[in-house]
Amino acid sequence: MFAIFRRPLLPLAVAVAACTAVLAVDLAVLNPRTPSGRLLLAELVLVPLLAALVSRDLRPHPWRAAAWGLSAAAASLAVTAVVSQTVLQRTPGTTATGALAVIVVVGCRHLPTRRLLVVAPAVVAILAVPARLPERVLADLPGGAGAPAAIVVCGCLAGGLLLRAGDTGRRAAHAAAIRGERLRLAHDLHDDVAHHVTGIVIAAQAGGLAVDDPERVRMLFARIEAGGQEGLISMNRMVRLLRTGTDPAPTVEPSLDDVAELVHRFAATDLPASLHVTPAARAGELSGPRCGLVGRVVQEGLTNVRKHARAARAVEVVIDRDDATVVVSVRDDGDRRPRNRRFPAGGAGLEGLGEQLVALDGELAAGPDDRGGWALTARIPQDRR
Repeated sequence: MFAIFRRPLLPLAVAVAACTAVLAVDLAVLNPRTPSGRLLLAELVLVPLLAALVSRDLRPHPWRAAAWGLSAAAASLAVTAVVSQTVLQRTPGTTATGALAVIVVVGCRHLPTRRLLVVAPAVVAILAVPARLPERVLADLPGGAGAPAAIVVCGCLAGGLLLRAGDTGRRAAHAAAIRGERLRLAHDLHDDVAHHVTGIVIAAQAGGLAVDDPERVRMLFARIEAGGQEGLISMNRMVRLLRTGTDPAPTVEPSLDDVAELVHRFAATDLPASLHVTPAARAGELSGPRCGLVGRVVQEGLTNVRKHARAARAVEVVIDRDDATVVVSVRDDGDRRPRNRRFPAGGAGLEGLGEQLVALDGELAAGPDDRGGWALTARIPQDRR
């Protein structure tokens, strides 16, 4: 039943009806044939027009909008002074009050904090409007003549600041969503495309040392071809995601079998690698995102071994469970000599992986281990059910 309020014509119709009602109140009490009536009629046209100019220019031209707002307040104050001193049949000035209220609300919503004093003239003009009312009406007002105007001012200030807070929240949410998408794309690019490119570069580097071994050269070319094809598939997926906003890859729930396949492919093309999943880890239930993160940790560890472990002969991947935490470690048996300088030191992979772990209250550590090799260890808390 509330769907009608989402139609764009309804707010316009409500605004037109409200403006018509406000105009009717002022037109019913002024006499356009008298000098004072013509003055009030001029205000009835001028102040709303200036308020509209304020709304139009506030964001692109704030100082011009401030000049329009000051002009509207000055015009209203001048009319109030004339009416309160010379006109016996006074007008309530509802149209001018509404236009000044628009200036206050729009200013509080869009002006920077240091410029909020720009709305002060409009506030003063609203507080002065009750002086136009007849003496008998002013005497009957609860709290005196300033009470109704003060209520209007407080309502305008509160409304403008609430709208301002809503705008700030929406901008923050939009910025966070954009940052999240950028981080996700960065993670995908590193974990998928960079992983395959690393394999291609390693194979090409090894090819320069195997020119006298035709069988090994053929194997390296096959590795380069496979890595290039997989990299193209990942790149096409990323391009489609950027262009359409949808992931063309089928949604498959990650599992430990995917980790086993990753280690198997590494062992077939790079170094001997083993995977050990303890019974405690198999007994614990891992949700899709956390199981996918296990795979990302293993992939990052294997990629770093491929890029930097100069003297490694074997890699060991262990997945264990400690209380409510899954512990994933990737260790190589290389020595502690300087890492491979033929690859630039990026660090984006570990940084992105650390961000994903922190989001799940996990932690990541990388460095030399006590057995002389290098280890990447991640602790991933399980879901709290």
